[in-house]
Amino acid sequence: SFRNMDHADSLSERHVEVAEELHSITNAQYIPRNVSERPFIGIHVRLGDFQQTSESDLRSGAHCKRIPIQWYVDVLLALRQSLGFEMEAKVFSDSEDEALRPLLRSAATTRYEGGSAITDMLALSLASVVIASGSAFSMWASFLRAVPAVWYPGQQFSMRRCNAEVRRDIEWIQGERIDNRFVQLIEQGMRC
Repeated sequence: SFRNMDHADSLSERHVEVAEELHSITNAQYIPRNVSERPFIGIHVRLGDFQQTSESDLRSGAHCKRIPIQWYVDVLLALRQSLGFEMEAKVFSDSEDEALRPLLRSAATTRYEGGSAITDMLALSLASVVIASGSAFSMWASFLRAVPAVWYPGQQFSMRRCNAEVRRDIEWIQGERIDNRFVQLIEQGMRC
């Protein structure tokens, strides 16, 4: 049985069961509505309780730290380029708009206003791909519907086992091309 995050891998293949149970215990007023009729890129930017740190600390796995906002902008552009179209993007964040300005200035990018953490997490799980912060919130959102996720190097949280040929979680270094197999996962999810 699952009792804490130290044994989260026991849930690895049980995302449907966990998502159904979470929905069943969530008060109806917190279930997201009007998220999007079209596929979208979900971007989770956590800043409020995360402190700034160096790139080397982030890459060495210092979690619960701020990821540079420019990384989110760059991975959004890389995803859109790899997909071949300007997919809508929604930003989920605990920060003020001013800190998110470089990201919110990106074309077809808006902020999602859910009002509660559970609403935001469930809405983020509806994305076709998640651009993740170094937090368990991103992990849970991507896990609930087995959504592919892009992580800053050294910041990946995942309950998915790495036994699949195509990984649903990747770490992306600025300037790199996004692997075609990962893009195909996103496209497959868009057709479902």
